Amino acid sequence: MDRLRKILLYGGLTKEEFTHVKENCDHYNIIALKGLLPIIMWVFLIMFMINAVAHFENTPTQIVIGITSMALVVERFVFAMLLEDKPQRVTLCMYIGMATLYLMTIIQSMVQPSLPTVGFVVLLVALPIAFTDIPIRQIIAGSFASALYIILSYHFENSQIALFDSIEVIMFLFIGTMASVFLIPSRIQAFYQDYHMRLLSEIDLLTGIKNRNCYEKDIQSLQGDLPPIFVIVYVDADGLHSLNNEKGHHAGDEMLIHIAHTLRNHFGEAHTYRLGGDEFVGISFNDEIDEVSHKMKIIAQQLMDEGIHISYGISTGQRQDLIEDVIRDAEHLMYKQKRAYYAHTVHDRRQREARI
Repeated sequence: MDRLRKILLYGGLTKEEFTHVKENCDHYNIIALKGLLPIIMWVFLIMFMINAVAHFENTPTQIVIGITSMALVVERFVFAMLLEDKPQRVTLCMYIGMATLYLMTIIQSMVQPSLPTVGFVVLLVALPIAFTDIPIRQIIAGSFASALYIILSYHFENSQIALFDSIEVIMFLFIGTMASVFLIPSRIQAFYQDYHMRLLSEIDLLTGIKNRNCYEKDIQSLQGDLPPIFVIVYVDADGLHSLNNEKGHHAGDEMLIHIAHTLRNHFGEAHTYRLGGDEFVGISFNDEIDEVSHKMKIIAQQLMDEGIHISYGISTGQRQDLIEDVIRDAEHLMYKQKRAYYAHTVHDRRQREARI
């Protein structure tokens, strides 16, 4: 029962897992909206022209098909405007489009009660397959449209045709429901598998922040979309090798995890990276270099109080700069600070040895 609930609510995933694939579902549905609606629009336009020539006297049918065609044309442009600045509206646009198609085919069937309800039952099966959303919403939408069709059919059609159409609608609703229950979860779970594989390729498994592979991809994509001013922080964990030798690799891993999480808390998940070993990079697009310098002093002191020392370099760049050059400058400053730290450490150790 719990498995069925997960399938109906989140396509077989947990709620948290589904949030990771929602963007994929939205992208898929945007493509379906842009591809499916024009096709249906042209089908209705062709039907309108054929009907106008073959059945000129059937004015109600012409009006319905004409209104449907105009509605789909208007929806096409309205959806384009809505989705241009807020793609998250795709689910709303999707169900508005589905409701329009259901309603227009229902009205057409009522206007021509002698004809079979081919258009409506095709939609009952086609729409759940064409779009990707949690199955329960698609089932509710199809069920509501089917109930409306059956109620109106007994009002506008004779009882025998209404009964036949009701049986046909229920049968195709069942097929559409099965499509929602079996096909849509498979698609959603395939999206999650893609997300999981991408996560493995872009996330550092030890620390949970972005890895070097993701860093290199992001740096390439950021170059063409840099803000007027940005700041790069290059961080290195001092004493990792000694800590591994003295207390074991588990202690070294804990230190790296703690540094990674501290940097992520300050620079955000999107722009905090572990480049490998004991090196990290943080990118800030919102702060001036003085603010970042103050922030890093706080971070360094916080870690120092916990027995962890880091060396870091900070460099700022502008939109016209190459981000690789700014990173290189920050790395150079980090190594300069690191050499000074080790030189001071060696000097202190020699003084202690001399006193002994």
